[in-house]
Amino acid sequence: MEKVEIAKVGDLKDGEKKRYMVEGTAIMLAFVNGRYYAVIDKCTHQGSKLSSGELENYVIECPWHGSQFDIRTGEAISLPAVIALKTYKVEVIDQKIFIILKN
Repeated sequence: MEKVEIAKVGDLKDGEKKRYMVEGTAIMLAFVNGRYYAVIDKCTHQGSKLSSGELENYVIECPWHGSQFDIRTGEAISLPAVIALKTYKVEVIDQKIFIILKN
């Protein structure tokens, strides 16, 4: 298990999301209702950059075809996507935001 710093507390306002590159992988970090969530920044339908889509509460919508995903679980909650997003555990330590990469 590898812990990687991705951002700092305060980099995102509530309801915001941002794309980060971590060891060659695009990850979307979102800050919603006081908690951070991290998912792979690639729609499971046709690979669109989800961080370019609309975030409303815990739902990110793909900008290409409208697939929606729950950022807490990665679950695909609307078609055309049916495969869940990869999610990452997030930890905040000393005002630094880390994600856990699974080896």
